[in-house]
Amino acid sequence: MSKSTAIVSSAISPSIGNLHGTYPGLIDPVSRLQQTIETVDALVTLGVSDIIIADNSGPNWNFEWARQLEPAKVHAIQMQQFRNKGITEIYTLLDALPLLPEDTPIIKLSGRYSLRQRLDERLDHQDFVFRRYSRSNKSDGRRAGMSYGHVSTVAYAVRNKAILGELLVQCLREVFGYSARVVGGRSLFRLMKNSFAPLNDRYDYHDPGVSIELGMLRALQALRLSGVYIDKLDVSGISGQDGKVFIE
Repeated sequence: MSKSTAIVSSAISPSIGNLHGTYPGLIDPVSRLQQTIETVDALVTLGVSDIIIADNSGPNWNFEWARQLEPAKVHAIQMQQFRNKGITEIYTLLDALPLLPEDTPIIKLSGRYSLRQRLDERLDHQDFVFRRYSRSNKSDGRRAGMSYGHVSTVAYAVRNKAILGELLVQCLREVFGYSARVVGGRSLFRLMKNSFAPLNDRYDYHDPGVSIELGMLRALQALRLSGVYIDKLDVSGISGQDGKVFIE
């Protein structure tokens, strides 16, 4: 098997409250830790032993957890909790980016999810392997035509660290900049109204609700990265939002 590095975004014990005063999850830290251990075990089973966990538990981090998560190496940080958890995830990944090796394929995986296939082995000289959603929810494994839909950000692979960094930064640009674009009648009306009465503008520009799944696809378009999309990620876990089993 080829040598790759996995980076796992994590929040085993997320801070209570964020910019909007809401609780960030439903699953308790003990369960989150066990599910993250299973994340690591699944990667090791696939032959991936170089694993970095970027965890955003902040002051809630328990250093004993690092031992339980071996052979993964833990990068524990304290990052602002956004209501849009995708934004928090991207900033967490960017903070850990310097720890990744150069010129090595990178598997990105969300913590508490278990991956059962080597996405990096599907790269085949492409920049990115991802699952893309469309209105018909169909994909055929061919080269990605990036004109619609969203990208799953639970698990994906990129050719190297440099591409991951460019992609994450561009995704942030797309998410934060989306509210300034005219994408329909409602957005045109909002922008025109707010330009004449900016003090009445209540849009959350600091924490936009635009999904990073959309932002990631737009980032691929902007950077003109080459990619392939696949029918199935072979990833499963329990959603922290509603406690339901998640399978892709």
